[in-house]
Amino acid sequence: MWVVIGDDPGDFNLEEAVVLDERKMYIRGKRRLEFLGDAVLDYRITMHLYNKYPGMSPGMLTDLRSASVNNDCYTQSAVKVELHKRILHGSQDLHRAIVNTVHDFDHLSLKSTFGWESKTSFPKVLGDLIESLAGAILVDSGYDKERVFQSIRPLLEPLVTPETLKLHPVKESHDICQKNHYKVKTISQA
Repeated sequence: MWVVIGDDPGDFNLEEAVVLDERKMYIRGKRRLEFLGDAVLDYRITMHLYNKYPGMSPGMLTDLRSASVNNDCYTQSAVKVELHKRILHGSQDLHRAIVNTVHDFDHLSLKSTFGWESKTSFPKVLGDLIESLAGAILVDSGYDKERVFQSIRPLLEPLVTPETLKLHPVKESHDICQKNHYKVKTISQA
């Protein structure tokens, strides 16, 4: 929950926290770096897509953003640059999931994250690595969103384009029907 400046902080039970550059900030509960990283990556990738494809319909821009900002993209990026080797954990299940993901990585197409069909489920912690890294860069850079995107973008390459985007078949059918002004009728079962 974000607190608006001017609100009475007494109502929110805030704690004082000192960030890396010794600035104070007030939080309610503990905020995680991946939350900050996810938010800034979502924003910067959306702005990148908006600037690169200015005439695009809002629906297509939303589809591109969803395909670009997802755990599968982040997981593959983390494995590609071997960040999985830096995870400290004591879980055999997590270890097995990471080993399986890394083993299957060479057989996966990077384009498999460009839309709805993910043939593999990935451990969330791998995607969280990219988000946490982005969050750490955000804090260390004095909240410079552009620096975060420029730092993380090489890890996320190749980015999705309108040509590589794969829509879910139901959404694709719905979009075609809307574009051609077809009426969609639901068939009730007897």
